[in-house]
Amino acid sequence: MGSKRTLIPLSLTRNYAPNWDVWEGLREMVQNWHDGILQVYDQDLITFDRENLKYTLTKDDSAVVEYQVTAKDWDNKTTTLGWLHYSKVDNRLTLINRNIGLHKKCLLLGYSKKPRCRDVIGQFGEGMKIGALALLRRGRLVTMETSEDRWRFELQQDENFGEEVLTVVVSERSSDSSSDINFPKCPVKLERADTCTTLSIQQREWQEHAKRFLFLVPPENCVKTELGTLLLDKELQGQLYVKSVWVQDLRKDDLKTGVDFCQLEVDRDRHAVPHPSEIDHHVSSMWVRALERRPDLAGHYYMLVEDDKCRDVKYANLYNTQSTAMLMADQFAQRHGDSSFPVVNTMALGELQKVKDELNRNIVSCNKTLYEILQKSGRHVSVEEALADSRATKKKKVAINSPRLSDEQRDALEHAVRLVQTADPDFRSSWVDIIQTQQLEGPGWHGSRIDIPYWMLDLETVHNFGRLCAQGTAKCMCREVRLCHALLELRRPHIKRSGGRSNDPMLLLVLNRLALQECHRAPPFCTASHQQGRPVNTVATHQDCVDREEQLQARVIELEKQVKQVAERNKTELNKLTTKLSLAEKEVMNKEISYHDAYTRFKDMFQAEVKKLKTQFQAEFDKKDLHVRKLEEDLVLYRQTVDDRNARLDTLEREHENFPHTLVSQHHVLVEEVQHYRGELQKRCALITQYVEKQQTDLRDRNTKQKCQTIIDMCTDMKEELHNQRYVCSVCHTKRRSHLIQPCGHYNSCETCLLQLAGCPVCKKPIESKIKVFE
Repeated sequence: MGSKRTLIPLSLTRNYAPNWDVWEGLREMVQNWHDGILQVYDQDLITFDRENLKYTLTKDDSAVVEYQVTAKDWDNKTTTLGWLHYSKVDNRLTLINRNIGLHKKCLLLGYSKKPRCRDVIGQFGEGMKIGALALLRRGRLVTMETSEDRWRFELQQDENFGEEVLTVVVSERSSDSSSDINFPKCPVKLERADTCTTLSIQQREWQEHAKRFLFLVPPENCVKTELGTLLLDKELQGQLYVKSVWVQDLRKDDLKTGVDFCQLEVDRDRHAVPHPSEIDHHVSSMWVRALERRPDLAGHYYMLVEDDKCRDVKYANLYNTQSTAMLMADQFAQRHGDSSFPVVNTMALGELQKVKDELNRNIVSCNKTLYEILQKSGRHVSVEEALADSRATKKKKVAINSPRLSDEQRDALEHAVRLVQTADPDFRSSWVDIIQTQQLEGPGWHGSRIDIPYWMLDLETVHNFGRLCAQGTAKCMCREVRLCHALLELRRPHIKRSGGRSNDPMLLLVLNRLALQECHRAPPFCTASHQQGRPVNTVATHQDCVDREEQLQARVIELEKQVKQVAERNKTELNKLTTKLSLAEKEVMNKEISYHDAYTRFKDMFQAEVKKLKTQFQAEFDKKDLHVRKLEEDLVLYRQTVDDRNARLDTLEREHENFPHTLVSQHHVLVEEVQHYRGELQKRCALITQYVEKQQTDLRDRNTKQKCQTIIDMCTDMKEELHNQRYVCSVCHTKRRSHLIQPCGHYNSCETCLLQLAGCPVCKKPIESKIKVFE
């Protein structure tokens, strides 16, 4: 208690930052403790693997909660960096940092060295001061033991401003800290380079606020990414953290997942200041990275994507990769079936029903984000592509003798073939394939095969397409006309010209005969076609099947040859690629071995260099620390010297202010003394003269009389000189004469008196000039 105490008032009034309460004060103190841990971790251990840093709960009973912070260096040696100790008995929180000393500069607002260290939370240089102020407003104790000092934060009246301000009581730090009741005893033994912070916190407040520090109470279910950590615990939903310290509750803003950002701009009050879309982009990107690490989260992620209001995946379509999009496609299939087809929920109801009817699939409406993710997977296509594929794949070939063709349809087809043979005798019915399509497409020629659409065999469809017969006709032959005309148009380039006649008259002849619509006038070739209930010609039909079979077999053989050739080419190419792959694998293996060897050498060299630099740094640091301490001691000495000299200077200045008056007074006193002594001297000269003259009358010796006369003459001259005051102004009789008057030449006045005179004080002649004389 006998140590000297110094008061350092800070420019923070009691009501500064009124919105700060116990949580804000506790946050700043624990945050500074955590930053101190990281600072020592980076500078002392010199390691970049942050996983080595452990916050271990070493004790949790009815009296004490204690955390110990340890880390491993390159030598795998465990080092203790600090403790957090909460006493439930005393309601007191103690924060201890190893090898962290704070100087008085830290009490300056805005002073901070934290930005030089990576991953620290504080950056404004005022959190500790405002946090202490917030705690003091609530009547809490805040003390610190650091470096050479002990600080106690108080609210005291400032005499200069008449306001209650935050004041730091600084005293010398002694080895026996328990001797001062104002400084609670630290639960661990402190070294000189350690810092201990103590503050009062109620047990209920500590239990509530300790959960807001993720390095003390880590989440059970989380995924770490390059941008931060996704917090999947139910009690952490919608909570925003920055560098493991709670910032905001965003549940009301539709944030469903807790997030802990590695980097995010926050203000002095630790409120997130970026635009909300920046947070949404960060979370959307973090979720995609988390899915790549944890595919088991696909179900939870799918539910978030389905929710239009969820901010977590607002920009998921921008960041999803094909692999994560495939996971969403799997979830979509599990929920709605493999045959389900996604469409955007903005599609009109009528258009939606049309797509459903044409695709004949289960249509599922999705929001734009989910729809674009499913598109990115490659498993689902757009509506336009799906409709095009559906229309293309609905074409199915049907054989002539298929049960789906009725006898009437077979007769119509055979009749059309016989009509075509009138102009093209080489035409065979075995060339024809029946295809089924929803559109009214025409026949097509594909190599040696001709595709006839099924609709051309349906009498009602042909009539709707365009009637070629008159109303009430007994035997309609519209189908035969359509088929014959379409087949001849396809065969036109292959029909040989005979007799010099054009193909057009032949075609017109056939169509004219069909247009008569009278079967009894048809040529004999169609007689068999009109026999009801019987095949047209069993031998001919059999021969058509044989021809078709031969053509198909020839086509199969040709395709097998092509497949064999392609297989041979692919086999050769595969052998080449296999050889290249083997060589590439060997090269990669050799490179991996060389990389591993280089990594091992680099690691050993780096560890040795790190140890060397660590030793050099420690020596340089100790040297600089001693130098800083010496400079601080010199600074204190210089300040004391300056204070003493300033005090002396103030005294001299006050004396200097009164010096002219004192000098004038002393001058008058001295003048009076001189005049007094001059009068006394005149009196003594007169007495001496009288005495010598009296003695001179009685003397007979001539020499003695002459000496007496000399004495009398000297006294006379002295009296005259004293009377005339030779060196004193003849006007004021106080100041010394200094100026010669022209033209009279009298020299018996001072400058001050001459300024008031127009003529010489002796002869009264006008003064033309004054000449200063230096004696």
